[in-house]
Amino acid sequence: MLGAGLATAAALVGATLFPRPGDDFNQPAFLVVTGLTLALVVLTVGSELVLGGRDRTRAVPGTFAALAAVHLGVVVALLLGDSGATGYVTGAVIVLAAAAAYVWLRSAPPVAAVVLGGLVFVGELLDDTAGGGADSTSNLGVGVGLVVYGVAVAAAGWRLPSRHVSAMLGGAVALLGAEAVIVGGLLLQAFGGGSLLAPDSTAAPSDPFGGVADPTGDVAVAMVLGLLVCAGLLGLHAYTRFPGYAVLGVVGTVLVAWSGLFGLYVDSVLRWGAGIGVAGVLLAAGALLALGGGRRGIGPRLRQGVVRLPRRG
Repeated sequence: MLGAGLATAAALVGATLFPRPGDDFNQPAFLVVTGLTLALVVLTVGSELVLGGRDRTRAVPGTFAALAAVHLGVVVALLLGDSGATGYVTGAVIVLAAAAAYVWLRSAPPVAAVVLGGLVFVGELLDDTAGGGADSTSNLGVGVGLVVYGVAVAAAGWRLPSRHVSAMLGGAVALLGAEAVIVGGLLLQAFGGGSLLAPDSTAAPSDPFGGVADPTGDVAVAMVLGLLVCAGLLGLHAYTRFPGYAVLGVVGTVLVAWSGLFGLYVDSVLRWGAGIGVAGVLLAAGALLALGGGRRGIGPRLRQGVVRLPRRG
């Protein structure tokens, strides 16, 4: 698997060097990428034959197959060049190849390749339909589209044995979409005249964003969507006890809230941060009290109006 990763890195180097200035077709780079693609296909078949389809080693041929599907998409992208359909065809090729590999091998790595190919396709579609112009770095439409795609990935893969892989990847993509809108707002503040620390509004310039619409509303929507995604991930952790959801949900909460507070063009970031921090502590404390009360039977007794303290001695 480490060797397959090195082969993929080498193929990406060849793909980067493919459009050599002054040449219409960089044959050496193309041959390197194609050769490594064929090598991964051979490794997929060979590992499946050698390992005999044992469940404990399914990830090995699955990894080879997933990387081969990505390589195949890169080869197609190199052949199409700057065509307007390059992103769509590349994403579709990766999805179809990886889906065929999953049907054959029933392994989790091809699922990741399917998600990647779909992301290429959806990214191209969002860029053509909801992409922002040159005067805006914060595009809510693209961010919401990525959030929807991430949730769809998690839902579509839930009935598969690799449900945790697809749900984790879908959650990561959804958080990426929300964070992209927030980062766009931060860039607009940095280069459009607004202050990242959001000083008092009375001292702010009349047009702090250089003629571009104030991104505060977009950032607020992205924060809400991102925190909802985090809540969903933590809900999956409560339902399945899979620790990956807890890690991604907590890290996503910290990242979205931290960057979002700076992305909001408010009077005082410190006051807002303190308020959200206090609300978070109260939420955690209240949840702990409810959990402890439920375990000791205090909650049901309170609802019945009967609470008796234990006797000492």
